[in-house]
Order: sequence, then structure tokens, then C-alpha cells
Amino acid sequence: MKYFGTDGIRGNEKIFVNKFCFKVGKAISKLNCKTVIVGTDTRASGKRIKKYVVKGLLTQGMNVYDVGVAPTPALMYLSKLHKCVAVIITASHNPYTDNGIKLAYKGCKLSDSVQIKIAHAIDKDKYVKVNKGKLASAGYLLDKYFAFAKNHSKTCNLKIALDLANGATTATAIKVFEQVSDNLVFVGDKPNGKNINVNCGSTHIDNLVSIVKESGCDVGFAFDGDGDRCIVVTHKGRVVDGDMILYVIANYLSNKHTLFDKKVVFSQMSNLGVANAIRRNNIDILEVPVGDKNIFAALKKYKLSLGGEESGHIFMADTHFIGDGVMTALMVLKVMIESNTRLEDLVAAIKLYPQKLVNVNVPNKDGVVNDIELKELVQDIKQKLHNDCKIIIRKSGTEDVVRVFVQAKSQTLVDKYSRLLVEKVNNI
Repeated sequence: MKYFGTDGIRGNEKIFVNKFCFKVGKAISKLNCKTVIVGTDTRASGKRIKKYVVKGLLTQGMNVYDVGVAPTPALMYLSKLHKCVAVIITASHNPYTDNGIKLAYKGCKLSDSVQIKIAHAIDKDKYVKVNKGKLASAGYLLDKYFAFAKNHSKTCNLKIALDLANGATTATAIKVFEQVSDNLVFVGDKPNGKNINVNCGSTHIDNLVSIVKESGCDVGFAFDGDGDRCIVVTHKGRVVDGDMILYVIANYLSNKHTLFDKKVVFSQMSNLGVANAIRRNNIDILEVPVGDKNIFAALKKYKLSLGGEESGHIFMADTHFIGDGVMTALMVLKVMIESNTRLEDLVAAIKLYPQKLVNVNVPNKDGVVNDIELKELVQDIKQKLHNDCKIIIRKSGTEDVVRVFVQAKSQTLVDKYSRLLVEKVNNI
């Protein structure tokens, strides 16, 4: 799809020139909503991009409320609360040299058809002249998000480490967690425009692991640059990813009889070790293709209450299905507090399967993923392993790359069959 990728418009300085940002702002008027809430993460380029997007919005008579630095989920919550458009300038977990424009309407990301409509408007760039809209500084709107978070939190005496990735949660998580515990350790809480996600955050968890162990913390939470993901660390330094978080929350909700249909939505890349553990607790799993939009679609279609991905992007009915790292952390804390159980013990039953993902450059990715001999080889491996494995071969949406994913009970098996499959892909 032109301009739009899997999560909004993404790119670097070559993409987000002032003229393009101005055109995007004007094109957002096609959503037929006069109110827009806008915010950024902490990237150096965010203010400039926002400036020209806002200029475009104002020319089309849209009234803009600028909340400043704010995480994606807070802006999506405000979009839902006020039934308006949210413009979120962020590149999530990417380096500071990248940036992006995410759009939401009434708390939901835009459908493909609406994104296509906006892309056409960017290219056409023809509009009827209207009265200019108004711009207001509106940091006060975040108070509504803080109240929402407070209603979902419990106070405790736990020592908590928070890795804010030098990103957008520096504007919210500190205030939220100061209401939860008096014993906090902060990491990645000093953004300078260029250090977002640099050796910190949910994609660089080793630093938090060390700090949790060295500081004697009871638990640690790491968010990504725009705050929609959360990865957790136990007091012993065990990394608890999104799949394992789902296991913890699903058991809690099931015991409370609030896990609808006793079923959880997982990505097809989820770990079999987690799946086995959760099924032992009489909870079913619905697997869907990779991508948070697929998780959300399944939750909506089947009216389920919990789903997410290994990356730590978790959707819960309690939080209006807005993937929010801070709210995920608050829920994990709630489970720990109410059960009076350390997180290490809550995940003790999970025995993760080793896995490997290899990206293979190919001249014809469609030909590879549709190759009959490759499909037969996959089926042969699955039969040999009695289906106690996962083999996923899929093409990249943006590169001439085929991704070969293998998960099995031992590292030896993973290495063996990953090597065999990569060799086959290279020879097609």
C-alpha cells in the first residue's frame, strides 16, 4: 500500500520532508472529523514533522489539540474518549533517525480502505478552501489518561524498575507508577532526541535485567519508544515476553471467570512451551497471522477478552483493547499483588521451546513461498517431529526476503531443520 506500512507511515528524513508532512496533514481531513489530538515521541525530528502536519490540518478547518510528548496508547485512549482523530508522530522501537505518522480514529487504527483513501488524497492534493482551524496547547488532556491508569492500578511495597526507553513513556509512566510504589528505579528516563531505544527499552532488555538483579528489585518493566509494548523481568532476571505475559494474565482472568470463552488470541509465532502450559490450565488458544491488527481483528470477531504478541503488545478488554505497555505492567503487578506471588513463580511452569528466525535474501519471494517441494519438505519435517514444532516460511512485506522460522523441543533440532530449510530456500 502506498505510503502506509504495517503501522502507519514510516521512513526517514528523505520521506518526511516538510512538503510531504503538510500534504499528510491536509489529507487527514478525509476522515471527516473536525477534532484532532496530536502528540509525538521524543525523537529530534518529531517537532518539525508535527509543525507541518498541523499546518496542513489547520488549512482544512480542523481544530488541533497538541498534548506534546505522549505515548501512542495514551493518544489512542484520548481519541476513543473524545471520538476524534489522533495523529501520533513516532517510529516506535526504531532508531531515532527514523520517524512515522500513526493515525487513529475513535481509539482504533485505520482500516486498509481508509488508508488508501488518505494516500490518494496525499497524491491528489486538491481541496476546497475553508476557514482555518484552531490550534491549542493541550497537555492537560493527559490528566484523563492518568485517571484511567489510576483506576486500573494497585498500590504496593514492591521495588520496581522501569525502563522507559528514553521514549514517550517518560511523559506518563513516571507519574503513573509514583502512585503505585514509593520504591522505584528508573532507566532510560532522560531523552535527548537521539537516544530513544539506544541500549534500552523492550528491544534491549539486557540492561534492565542487570539493574533488576543488582538493585534487588522485585520486578522490572521495559517499554518501547512509543509505549505500546511491555517486556517484564523477574527478580531473578528471567525475561518474561509477551507470550508469557498472556499466560500470567489469562490464568488470572480465568480464575476470576472473566476470560471470555476461556480462550486467548496468540500470534502464530508464539512459543509452543507457553501454549502447552496454558492448555494445561484448560485455556484454549486461537492463533492468527503475525501483526497486531490481526490480533485485534480476532478479538473483535470472536468477542474475546485477551490477546497479544511475543513483542509485548497486549490487548485487554479492561483497557478497551488499546495495546498499552503501562497498562500491561499494571495488570501484571495486579496479579502479583492479589496472588501474593512473585512473577518468577507465576511463570515457573513454562518451559520455552528454542527457536530460530533466519532472513534469506531471494530474487523471487513469491516463487519461494509457493514452491511445492519446499512445502513438502516442511510437511515431512513436521511428521518426523510429530507436529511438536513450528515451521513458518513467509515473505517480507517490504524487502526481497523470505523469513524462515523454526521452533522445536531442542536447540539441536532447531539448528538442524533451520539449516535444511534455509539451504532449500537458497536453491529454489
